[in-house]
Amino acid sequence: MKGEIYTPSKDTISGYIDYQEWTQSPLKISFKKSLDKEVETFTTSDLLGFEIIDTKEKYVSMDITLEKLVRDMDLTKFGTIAKYANRKKDLRLKSAFVRVLSSGKITLYHFADNEMGEHFIVNKDKKIEPLIYHVAMIDEGALHITTYQDQLRLLTADGCKSLPIKNLSYKIVQLSKVIDSYNACFSESPVMETKTREKGKLEWRIMAGINVNALNHTIYKDISDDVYRDEWRALPTPGVFLNYQAPRLRGRLALQNEVYFYRYQKTFTTRNGDRSFHHLLSYIGINNLIRYSFKISNPTFYMLAGISNGIMIKNESYMELLGSKRKLGEDFRKHEVAVVAGVGSRFKKMAFEVRFTLGNGFTPYPDHRSISKSLSFMGRYYIK
Repeated sequence: MKGEIYTPSKDTISGYIDYQEWTQSPLKISFKKSLDKEVETFTTSDLLGFEIIDTKEKYVSMDITLEKLVRDMDLTKFGTIAKYANRKKDLRLKSAFVRVLSSGKITLYHFADNEMGEHFIVNKDKKIEPLIYHVAMIDEGALHITTYQDQLRLLTADGCKSLPIKNLSYKIVQLSKVIDSYNACFSESPVMETKTREKGKLEWRIMAGINVNALNHTIYKDISDDVYRDEWRALPTPGVFLNYQAPRLRGRLALQNEVYFYRYQKTFTTRNGDRSFHHLLSYIGINNLIRYSFKISNPTFYMLAGISNGIMIKNESYMELLGSKRKLGEDFRKHEVAVVAGVGSRFKKMAFEVRFTLGNGFTPYPDHRSISKSLSFMGRYYIK
């Protein structure tokens, strides 16, 4: 995407930045002065910062010392608030490109990585300090230690109005609004809010792969002992889908909607040998899934689950009986419903996924049962 980099000599160079939709603070970026030039890689020691023009995301290079303290799951146990206050701090020096959320008399930055989690940092009068938010086990209970609220009260005390700090959440949108409101007191022109990923975003992509599926067909009344075992077939599956990345959980949660083509193919003969069935059914599938990413990085690992609705668009099934053929399917169920579950991994614009689908098949008869099962191996390419 179009972007600008800022050199240590304070020059601005325009070009193209490999925008990776960072949900963790990047340690380096790839840059081209023009599309036909070679890629250059810059780290935090090479640049003062950079900006993505289309999304208006600005990042600056920063070395910052942060305290590592778990906020969820295995909380650090202190016993008493006094022990917490006198704790030995686990300080880590971090170097990264941090995102600028608000600029003015106070500049608000956002830092995140797997080791340290999420941190907000402020700069006022050239003094940089992290906003402190901890969750610790105190007297067998989880205590939310909102030191950042006290810090902000002191930092914004010279503002022109009272700010809603008392119940302020440690989140991008809420903190940005408070700092924007404070900065407006010292600006002759309106403060422009920085776009944040917490507004959610759309992404669409194409997919293609192999759908290994089987039909399990049981007939109860006509031939009571005929239960046909799975016959797995590998068939191609193309499609497209549109995702909505939810604003909460820092991009981990997304709604995934897919439209794709798939087929079932199966041939079997009854156990008494008097007839054979040949099924070839084509469907347009619509999947509505929820995707949750365990690790937002490159690569990202995720799981998904949801509901699939298949509409039969072509039926080439027939039955052979005593040497003659009879078309099947005038009364087949045209709508298949299935449950879907899978896991996958994404690296930059490519994703690879394995999923299992279990559906109710094609037969509407109460004395028959058809179960469809498929194991899909998919490759996906993100367009946007």
